[in-house]
Amino acid sequence: MKEVMPQETKQQRLPESQELTALNIPHLKRFWHKHQLNKQGRIDQELIQQEWELDLILINELNLGLEPALACLYQCSKLTEFEDFVLTKNNDQAPDQAVKAINQALRHSPAQYDPQEITNVLSEEQMAFWNEQGYIIIPSVLNQQECDTLLEEINRFLNFSLQVPDTWYLPHESKQQIMVQFFDSPIQKKIRKKEVIRKAFAQLWQTNQLTVSTDRVSINPPETELWKFPGPDIHWDLDHFNPPIPFRTQGLIYLTDTAENQGAFSCAPGFHHKIDNWLRSLPDNTNPQEQDWSKFNIKPIAAKAGDLIIWHHALPHGSSPNRAHSPRVVQYINMYPLHKE
Repeated sequence: MKEVMPQETKQQRLPESQELTALNIPHLKRFWHKHQLNKQGRIDQELIQQEWELDLILINELNLGLEPALACLYQCSKLTEFEDFVLTKNNDQAPDQAVKAINQALRHSPAQYDPQEITNVLSEEQMAFWNEQGYIIIPSVLNQQECDTLLEEINRFLNFSLQVPDTWYLPHESKQQIMVQFFDSPIQKKIRKKEVIRKAFAQLWQTNQLTVSTDRVSINPPETELWKFPGPDIHWDLDHFNPPIPFRTQGLIYLTDTAENQGAFSCAPGFHHKIDNWLRSLPDNTNPQEQDWSKFNIKPIAAKAGDLIIWHHALPHGSSPNRAHSPRVVQYINMYPLHKE
């Protein structure tokens, strides 16, 4: 990943990434000023796009969460206010490991892969399935106690209980469709540091130099006469549709046993092998996101509580209507290299 050198905006030059704030965190000052100019419409959008991966690494390494970070950027009028927000997410100090990781990302050199450093936790059969299908289920990355602890934290946050159906549909300001803007519990931070999860992503990416997403949870309750599945439906989370589509990952952990009809994660297995030619075949002015998904062999993926699902982001994917009798609850998680070719 290449750092974009400072350039003139419409009215102001941006700080360089190595210019530090009072917290001594690289890229933070540039990140702040860049998005202040963006909300004023005074910056080239190409620059925003070119540095977005670096911005995400900053957000991840500082435990901010994408939505809370962007909300704070646009609500705070001073850099010091944003620095205070960073401190609240990091026990009132700038984390040394985050500073090291951000500096590593800024060097924008490819991660050096030493085969001796990768611990293979996925078998040859699992890797063959991954290569063919474009997704993989890794059993029991969380034990039942860890799942229950996170469910209890969600309960406290939302007044949500698996045992009380009336709580499944309660409105809350942190709900967006089936997504819940919940990032900060101690058990979530513990999950993001679990070695078995990191090793699985490291094997898929073939590098240990990874950043982990500070991600949210999702609750997909059963449909009723008054509550219907609001989405998100089948889609891609691609930043462009220009082939060739690069390799990237996405992931989630089921916190509840989830059957195929229980609002399961769904995808089109194997489509990562077809997407480039499919995109080239589309008529001009076609929106790839607007398709008849019944033609795409969409498959709901059943799995147990504590199982991790990782998928290639070239697979069209999404949640599905829950026609069972209990909610599907997941924790989203992803890891990817601090720097890329």
